[in-house]
Amino acid sequence: MLKEEVLRALKKDLFHIYVVKSIEEGIELFGRGLPAGIMNEDGDCPHDDVFGRAGRMLAELSKVLNRTGNGHVEDKELSCSGI
Repeated sequence: MLKEEVLRALKKDLFHIYVVKSIEEGIELFGRGLPAGIMNEDGDCPHDDVFGRAGRMLAELSKVLNRTGNGHVEDKELSCSGI
């Protein structure tokens, strides 16, 4: 059972509770209209979906970390352009 203060906040539309069946469904709920994504046979998500964009950003971060060798990343070294 939810606390009374939570019920009041729900009635005032201060926040919402969503029920999802999977993490992918939850990601799609907050993914700005993008599908979560599906991996291909190679384990990659090459599409323009949440998983694909996250994978590309992680690959870019990995390249920067490998290039610097010290584990530190300057803000100017990463961009979210195209991601």
